[in-house]
Amino acid sequence: MSPTVLAIFFGLSNLLVSIGYTLMAFFPKRTVTQQYMRSLWWLLPLLGLYLLLALLILIDRPDLMGNWDALYLKGRILGSFVTALSDIYGRFPQVALLHGWVHIVIGDLFMARWVYFDASERGLPAWMIGLATLLIGFVGPIGVAIYLIMRETKKRIIPTAT
Repeated sequence: MSPTVLAIFFGLSNLLVSIGYTLMAFFPKRTVTQQYMRSLWWLLPLLGLYLLLALLILIDRPDLMGNWDALYLKGRILGSFVTALSDIYGRFPQVALLHGWVHIVIGDLFMARWVYFDASERGLPAWMIGLATLLIGFVGPIGVAIYLIMRETKKRIIPTAT
C-alpha cells in the first residue's frame, strides 16, 4: 500500500474522530452534539476503515491465527516481541500500525462518549464535560480516571438532590 493511501486513511480516521471530540469538548450542551453522539452513524466510516485494514492484513498474512498461536501460546509473549509482530503483520507494518491507530481512536472516542453522556445525565457543567473529553482525546484512560475524580469531587462539593 502506498504511503499516500496510508496518509489519506490516517487523515480520514483523525478527521472522523475529531468531529465527535470537537462537538463534545466545545459544544457539550448543544442539541446537535447530543443528536450526533446518540446516533451511531458516525461510527460506520471508522468501522469500515478498521475492517478494511484488518482485511488487508489478513490478505497479506493468511495464516494470521497460526502466528497469533505461536506468539501467545507457544512463545508466551516473551522474547523478541518486535520480530514476532513483524512475522504476524508481514510486509506491511505500516498497515498494521494504522490499524492499531484506528483501533485506539475508536476506543478513546467510545470512552469520551460514555463520559459525555454520564456527565450530561449528572448535570455537570459544560467546562467539565469539555475538559474530560479533551483529556480522553489526548491521554485516553487517564482522562477517564481524571473525569471520575472530577465527578466525585463535584458530588462532594455540590450534592445532587435525591
